[in-house]
Amino acid sequence: MKKNSKILILLGSMCVLFLFGNNIYAQRDTVDVPYGDNTLVDAVKANPGKVLRLTGGTGENGEGVYVVNESIVSNSGDDLIIIGKKGIDPPPRIINTQNDLWFHTIEVYGDSLYLENVILIGRSLDKYEQYRGVITINKDRASVVLKKVWFEFGNYINSIAENINFLAEDCMFINIIDEEGLSLYQRYDNSEGSYTFRNCSFVNSDGLCLYSKKLAAPHNFTVDHCTFYRILEGVVGGGQFMENVQWKNSLFVDVAFSPYSKKYGDIYGMLDPDAIPPSIFDIDTVGTTIDTNRSFSINNNVFWRSPEVDDFYKTLPQDDIAVYVVFNDRSRAMIDALPKASAENNLEFTTDPQIAQGIPFTDNSWELAKQRIIEKFKNNKIRPKWHWYTDDTPDIDWDYKVWPYPLDLKPLNKDLWTMGDDGFPVGDLNWFPDSVKNAWLLTSVKNNKHKTITGYHLAQNYPNPFNPTTTIEYSIPKYSDVNISVYDVLGQKVVTLVSKKQKTGNYSVTWDGKDSYNNSVPSGIYFYQLRAGNLSEVRKMLLLK
Repeated sequence: MKKNSKILILLGSMCVLFLFGNNIYAQRDTVDVPYGDNTLVDAVKANPGKVLRLTGGTGENGEGVYVVNESIVSNSGDDLIIIGKKGIDPPPRIINTQNDLWFHTIEVYGDSLYLENVILIGRSLDKYEQYRGVITINKDRASVVLKKVWFEFGNYINSIAENINFLAEDCMFINIIDEEGLSLYQRYDNSEGSYTFRNCSFVNSDGLCLYSKKLAAPHNFTVDHCTFYRILEGVVGGGQFMENVQWKNSLFVDVAFSPYSKKYGDIYGMLDPDAIPPSIFDIDTVGTTIDTNRSFSINNNVFWRSPEVDDFYKTLPQDDIAVYVVFNDRSRAMIDALPKASAENNLEFTTDPQIAQGIPFTDNSWELAKQRIIEKFKNNKIRPKWHWYTDDTPDIDWDYKVWPYPLDLKPLNKDLWTMGDDGFPVGDLNWFPDSVKNAWLLTSVKNNKHKTITGYHLAQNYPNPFNPTTTIEYSIPKYSDVNISVYDVLGQKVVTLVSKKQKTGNYSVTWDGKDSYNNSVPSGIYFYQLRAGNLSEVRKMLLLK
């Protein structure tokens, strides 16, 4: 491997030299962390930047349970990587036991957070009275990747940083039911960042799945093949001010089933300035110049409200309720007016998806949810809390008495099995057999090769993390000299993957995790750079062995 080759990386208008001297990331080791009280916190402190691997288990004698009594903190410059061993059920559980309402399980001050195959539980020791925030992102431009992460109870992922890049794949957000009940809260500007949710499920939650303040609305927001099931208040708050939105191939069942109160307005303080009850998809103007460049693609989604919910509406004061719609009049007018907006092939409350095994309306959670709604209309209150838990037996280890949950959100209505714009079922594909998900993965990669070329582009590698191979896709708009090289975190070149002239087209190249001498490289963070024309673009990838 060459020792004198360094890489200058252009990020926005700033050049950052990845030259960290004796930085320990050069050799990304994996540390197996035993379960127990505060063992994970201690491991993070003792092994900054290393891959921390947890083990799952039944919960007997604390097996697979990682109790934290102080925040897990990634310091500035560090990457926090926590993965659960595969093939052990239930996956490792990280439990927050603090009684401080503002205590968060994970505090991100470092450059990136990567979580895979773990359960994060945010219930306090009293079980129902308080629910904890799980993750706080404090570092501007941080990268957050969540794969196969189960958020059980708790409040929200709280971003108090600017321009983060957030990806959630194959995740479950269930019983997110605190005062605000937000799955994700973006507080500050994210005009240069992005949020992406793929094949995730949001289940039995209280408030909004995403909320952002007006000036913090993510400019790049993508939801693809997600399932939203029994969400009391809504899906997105502040979404009406987003600029580049793709929301497709998703299934909405009993979403925003708490009606809007004409008397009290929005109890979360987001009363619409036009006095229009919020719709599931709400679009508003942010200024004539900006509006013309905004892009909304809300296509191939299915919405259903159960007859039991409609029957409950009849018991509420009819002169006060306004039932949520998919698009209100303003949103439809905006879609018609914006040159880059579309809302096509959406089924709005006309087709029963026939969920295989949902939460029965005879369950106590439905009774608690109705009480919560009734209190809102009577007294402008949002009590009592509500939850769905299959076994309330007291257990100091908080282990699951039933795993997996008796839940199957696959739609049995076969009309929905090919309704996606990609020919696959709508909703989270994890509810289908593995063969369906695997076929979708192959198809999504192939479809990328036929995208219209509008400029030089370097895509995120897939899969990521990877072992041992990964694919890098890129686009070339005109005949150019093209170079794609891989670098380690010291800025040393590992291998050159492409170095030749190429004509207009979409391309892909595979890296096998080896250097230019055909030696396998160690686990860790690597960077790949595309240089072509006047473009120099860099992305990060993670090799895990």
